[in-house]
Amino acid sequence: TSQLTRAISLKMPLVSAAMDTVTEQRLAIAMAQAGGIGVIHKNFTIEEQAREVAAVKRYEAGMVVNPYTIAPDKSLGEAIELMRHHKISGVPVVEDNGTLVGILTNRDVRFATDMTQKIDELMTQPVVTVTQSTSAEQARQLLHKHKIEKLVVVDEQNCCVGLITVKDMDKAEHFPLASKDEGGRLLVAAATGAGADGIERAEALIAAGVDVMVVDTAHGHSQGVLSSVASIKKLSNTVQIIGGNVATAEGAEALIDAGVDAVKVGIGPGSICTTRMVAGVGVPQLTAIFDTAQICRKKNVPVIADGGIKFSGDLAKAIAAGASDDRVKLWYTLGEELGLAFQMQDDLLDAFGDEQVGKQLGGDILADKKTFLRLYTQENGGKTAREVLAKWDGQRSDAPAKIEAVRAAMSAAGAPEAAQQLMHGHVAKAMASAEALGLQGSHLEWFQFLGGMVTQRTS
Repeated sequence: TSQLTRAISLKMPLVSAAMDTVTEQRLAIAMAQAGGIGVIHKNFTIEEQAREVAAVKRYEAGMVVNPYTIAPDKSLGEAIELMRHHKISGVPVVEDNGTLVGILTNRDVRFATDMTQKIDELMTQPVVTVTQSTSAEQARQLLHKHKIEKLVVVDEQNCCVGLITVKDMDKAEHFPLASKDEGGRLLVAAATGAGADGIERAEALIAAGVDVMVVDTAHGHSQGVLSSVASIKKLSNTVQIIGGNVATAEGAEALIDAGVDAVKVGIGPGSICTTRMVAGVGVPQLTAIFDTAQICRKKNVPVIADGGIKFSGDLAKAIAAGASDDRVKLWYTLGEELGLAFQMQDDLLDAFGDEQVGKQLGGDILADKKTFLRLYTQENGGKTAREVLAKWDGQRSDAPAKIEAVRAAMSAAGAPEAAQQLMHGHVAKAMASAEALGLQGSHLEWFQFLGGMVTQRTS
């Protein structure tokens, strides 16, 4: 294992980036199951981000603590809506004081048609229950003996305090390296900013069950960030705090003194980051890691290398610059690559309505830009699919391959002259030719976008 923070260790030293094009609940779940952790971005509203965190914490658990419940006098319609909204297949039925009286599962409601029927007329009784001291093996034996998929956990007063499910047990077997808390729930991190809004956001995220708070800013060596770290640290004795980004030993030491449990390093090294160009500041990533690792090692605080990981050799260089004596303490935000692939596959799946197509294209587009041509020009792809491709391909910086793809696309659309002009960098002529040919919609938008890239590359 390797240390993510002072108190949290993971099986896989990977963290997905807190970017709105990368990490939401789906990727955070996938990262945790693989042994890493995902940082849910802060471009949500506070309430939305808290719901994303809660969704990850409830996705897999040794025992679901305080599960969703329903009262016996509620209607079938209300129960179905509750299960559909939270994507669950059953709920314990409890009185107002929390006393367990039954359980309602899909088996109980599958053939029911009267949406006004009361829950107490449909629920299963008696309920097979266990106590909190029940081991996983004992729970598995009970589930097998009674041929059920859920065990309700009760206290001495027969009040519902938890739920054990077959699904969670299966997930635990399929993902043995999964990153989990002491209760068997997946680990999740979430980003917040500096200032009053950042502290308010942190309060809501901590209440939702977040394991790691990431004070995520472009310039972490500032009084606003240091003050926010100190304030958030006071909100919880258990939640770990990562602060950043910094690129110097002085910045790392300031964050450590403010109370962080890990330091995030990197100002502008990401493949699509413009901080160095816009602000004119930054330090080459290898140097930044080397300098910050010196002070962090003395303080026993892990370093997270954020961005700049483009090739496999970059990992070795980063480790060489800042690994500890007996365990790697460098963590890599590979969200710009890994997260992009996950999210692209999901969006393509939605666009094409075919799981195999979505998975195949998500990988193909990252590996081979010519795949873009095949999808972009096929009519059955539809406008939605083309928009998805434009959105995700726009995140990449592989200008030559994009130009080749659009050249072929323009030729297929009857604009070979414009395509040839674009290839030679004659952007103004190419634009005029494309517009004269009456290209419209997404074809023209992509043409203009790539023309702009040619201008940047040749200027």
